[in-house]
Amino acid sequence: MDMIRKISFVALLSAVLLTVAAQERLLVFTDPHLLSPALVVNPGQPYTDAINSNNKMIDLGDPIMQALVDTILAIKPTAVLVSGDLTKDGERRSHQDVASYLAQLRQAGIGVYVIPGNHDVNSDEAKGYYGSTTRKVTTPSSSEFAIIYADMGYNQALERDTNSLSYLAEPIPGLWLIAVDDNMTVQRDTDRSINANGITLSTRNWIFEKADQGRQQGKQVMAMMHHQLVEHFDDQDRLVGDATVSDAAMLRQQMIDHGIRLLLTGHMHIGNITTQFNEARTDSLVEVTTGSPLTYPCQFRLIDVSADRGTFSFATGTIDHTQDIADLQSYALERFKSSTRTTVSSVVYHSWDDLMAVIDQFRSYIGEVNFTQEQATEAIYNAFHDEIERLMVAMAQGNEPTRDVQGLRNSMFGKVGTLVDQLLPNLNFLARMIVVPMIQSQLEGMLGKALDSIVADCNHYGTAQAHVTDDLRPTLHFAPIEMSLPGDVNRDGTVDVVDVNIVVNVMLGKPTSNVQQALSDLDHNGSVDVSDINLIINIMLGK
Repeated sequence: MDMIRKISFVALLSAVLLTVAAQERLLVFTDPHLLSPALVVNPGQPYTDAINSNNKMIDLGDPIMQALVDTILAIKPTAVLVSGDLTKDGERRSHQDVASYLAQLRQAGIGVYVIPGNHDVNSDEAKGYYGSTTRKVTTPSSSEFAIIYADMGYNQALERDTNSLSYLAEPIPGLWLIAVDDNMTVQRDTDRSINANGITLSTRNWIFEKADQGRQQGKQVMAMMHHQLVEHFDDQDRLVGDATVSDAAMLRQQMIDHGIRLLLTGHMHIGNITTQFNEARTDSLVEVTTGSPLTYPCQFRLIDVSADRGTFSFATGTIDHTQDIADLQSYALERFKSSTRTTVSSVVYHSWDDLMAVIDQFRSYIGEVNFTQEQATEAIYNAFHDEIERLMVAMAQGNEPTRDVQGLRNSMFGKVGTLVDQLLPNLNFLARMIVVPMIQSQLEGMLGKALDSIVADCNHYGTAQAHVTDDLRPTLHFAPIEMSLPGDVNRDGTVDVVDVNIVVNVMLGKPTSNVQQALSDLDHNGSVDVSDINLIINIMLGK
């Protein structure tokens, strides 16, 4: 009787502890793009050009990283998830600096789980800055990456994929994280020409096998990868380049089919959340992409996960100051606005063929066209500067319909005449009267869908798949999981001799259920053996 009381007390205490620690907090950030200060030996023109080439404040990477770490230490989440592009361009020294920052979190008892992005492994762009020149610096292979970040996921993995840097972890009890390397990094160790944003068939099979195992074991399963599976506005890939992985549509459906309902991504440096439904709209995948700390509004995410791992409540935070910049938000916003021209250049580059196809339709009216891609970029920037800036800021802030974007679409297309005047200054009055409305119509066909999608914050705009998801503070509800006591293999609420017998049967290969087999592996080493029996007996005895 005393033994029964003791076991029941242990079970009750465990249940109470599960309830008290029920809600766990995760923190997510991505794309810190740190360039080690040690690699900026002399900040000459190449370094200035690198800073001005995009909207990442790489010159502030080190102080922003320290401010982010200080913020995380103050919040004290259970675990931190980092979805790639840890360094500017894969410099080994930068990786070592990032690992040192993350080690501060580990020392504080916070779990850290990282994956590589397209800027992290075997990069041909890794360089240091030496005044007027640059020099190539060492960059890690996939195996070296796993060594550098051994304590940030790879040593904590329940299992690793043998064909990539993907791994399986359990950052909080009852929640499995499939950390996906979608950069084909292992293959790039020997062939750097391999496409950066793709997942091999063997790794896909591994991902879905782990997802199935997790559900069988009563785990909630989520995934994290660098690139995206869902376009966050319509025509995204066509206009700004391939941000999604290859075969994204098929992979989305496979994730839904295998019970993955939540996906964390980065890469695009925007804080956007979108829901992708299956064709029948009976099931869905929610993709949460987070902005870079180096790009306005210097973002990170918090996720409070309920006891049954069925409710994920998001909050969105920002880094508001560094040691030297008291108002980082205002400073970052001005830096962000100044990068508008670079963004226009990128869109023109990716849309150049489409733009010239429009012009070709009106050759009989306008004659030969002499402007270059650079001149087109300048003309588009001058004509639509205000609208593009408002659009970019709204996308960075999230929840675009609440921002100052009403009427933006009409305002932009109303300036097509200004654009035509800049690109075709010698066009006569009659030709202009014919060409301007025709080009306006063509541009609406090229850009209207994307603009409607962005302004409404709705992908698949105007279709049966259309859906708006709160970008900043959504609460997502998934099917809850059944949390079991450690050692309660038959899930009857107590740990007793019956459970011991089941573990012994599993060890001996006797018929048992898949769930019982999974729960019998108490030390999560992939096999059921004497160590698991010892563990369950210790649980029974209250040790």
